[in-house]
Amino acid sequence: MEPIENYINRYKNKILNIAIIAVSLFTAYNIYKDQAKVIQNLNGNKQKEIEKNEILGSISKVDKKIRAYKAFMNKKDVSLIIDDLGNIAGNSNTRLISVKPDPEQIYPLYVKYAFNLGVAVNNYNTLGKFINKLERSDDVYVIEGLGVTAEHSSSKEGEMKGLMVNMRVSTFLLRD
Repeated sequence: MEPIENYINRYKNKILNIAIIAVSLFTAYNIYKDQAKVIQNLNGNKQKEIEKNEILGSISKVDKKIRAYKAFMNKKDVSLIIDDLGNIAGNSNTRLISVKPDPEQIYPLYVKYAFNLGVAVNNYNTLGKFINKLERSDDVYVIEGLGVTAEHSSSKEGEMKGLMVNMRVSTFLLRD
């Protein structure tokens, strides 16, 4: 039987190589384990950032819509509003008899412009068309009050000549 020393001397390089490989594998495993944790943390952070970007994207879209609405609603001047009301009346066979602007009412987020309109129409159908065109206008108009009285012909008693309409119409301007 050979002594152990002979085996050690004969396989000394192989034993040393096996020990180096074992230490290298242990070190590589520990490095891999640490890097896997770092990668997992980075993936979690990446997912959080993606969610934040999606939220910021939707906020940006809402902000663009608000700016577009603000630009749309803020294209108002009292004379332009009166011209627009006259055009709407003309396109619906309605006679705009009087336009009395009220003082502007300033609120924290918007300014309200109100007008008292005197309108003459032939019948209720024409009045309906005028109100419909007013509500479908590109600008926002709100009818706050409406009063209708019949105009009677002076030649024949009881014969209706048309309708006299008094209405209060408001529009708004968003403040910065």
